[in-house]
Amino acid sequence: MIKSEKISILSSGVRLGGTLFFPEAPKQIPGVCICHGIPRDNKPVEEKRYPALAEKFCERGYAALIFNLQGTSGSEGEFSFSGWSRNVSDAISYLASSPRLDPRRLGLMSFSGGAFVSWSVVAHDSRIKAFASCSSPSDLTKMRVIEEGIKYAKKSEILRITNVEKTRKEVRTDLQKLNPLNWAGKISPRPVLIIHGDQDEVVPVQSAYELYENAKEPKKILIFKNADHVIRNNEDAMKAVTDWIVKNT
Repeated sequence: MIKSEKISILSSGVRLGGTLFFPEAPKQIPGVCICHGIPRDNKPVEEKRYPALAEKFCERGYAALIFNLQGTSGSEGEFSFSGWSRNVSDAISYLASSPRLDPRRLGLMSFSGGAFVSWSVVAHDSRIKAFASCSSPSDLTKMRVIEEGIKYAKKSEILRITNVEKTRKEVRTDLQKLNPLNWAGKISPRPVLIIHGDQDEVVPVQSAYELYENAKEPKKILIFKNADHVIRNNEDAMKAVTDWIVKNT
């Protein structure tokens, strides 16, 4: 039987809402943290396909945490990539401190903008035993749409932003500091999986190859044909990631 409970994570004074899914088990079980990307609508992760993905891990004997990054629906605070980086680290701390979980067997699965900030977190946090990066940009400084995206996100209320110009300046700094190409080579000997769709209309598939080239062994890359940016909707891709995390944690 799969159970779930609403949780709250305090991250640098900001409350992040989320849900922990877990199977009934007589002993500590491994866990995976699932991190979303920049949302396309103003809905929390619980109202998207993330619960179904979490339950797939539960079927394999894992606990799975889905949570809302700061500045998005379901959490407090304002959007910032550096804030998101802290959020991911604090979500891992939440899992590591749970009495239900084995802190020696934790994985991280991140999507798009969430994957972008996760590379540096994994490089610094040895508690993460395996990292699956999904549809991640390799270098957002090359994507000029980011600054226009900030303006659109505020107007549409997809991201919580008070001062657009202030946020733009912070983002410029964060894009350099958190650049995945700076951190991909510092995760080994822990394994990395890079997955991407060959029809990604937001982040070119070339990003996946650049990340793979910069990462060190053990590493694996999977490119899915006819898959777009929202790769969590691709059942074959999600099964591959689930299998890989189970194997490596």
